Amino acid sequence: MTTQISGPTTEGTRWSAHRLTRLSFVMIAVYVLWALVLGFFGSLVLMPWLGLSEGDLLLMAGGAGGWVAEITMSLLMIVPAVVGIAAAVKSLRRGGRAVTWIPLILFAMAVLQVAFSFLDAVHIAYWPQGGWLIW
Repeated sequence: MTTQISGPTTEGTRWSAHRLTRLSFVMIAVYVLWALVLGFFGSLVLMPWLGLSEGDLLLMAGGAGGWVAEITMSLLMIVPAVVGIAAAVKSLRRGGRAVTWIPLILFAMAVLQVAFSFLDAVHIAYWPQGGWLIW
């Protein structure tokens, strides 16, 4: 005969709101380290591979390979942010405290910044003298 010490644990209830909040805060440090790694990778590996020099600002200047690299780097840049957002939202749904909003807002701003940087890079590459996007 076996006795069950705690209640049944399902996959959905295994992570408490506190642990999810802690995970979302840890993802802030992961995001910073990930940004440094991707920055070094982009400048030390991708730029020489695409034939770009140090003064070139955009990977898109490297043709189709540059476009693939720019899109891939942008998507990779938001991976830790998406994990942090998902953890913060789950924590809030499970009764997380108000402090959970801090990483949620930071990561939402990070995703918006990456999206803006990508759109600005497209603008600079193709309409350097024009107004920003449509305006």
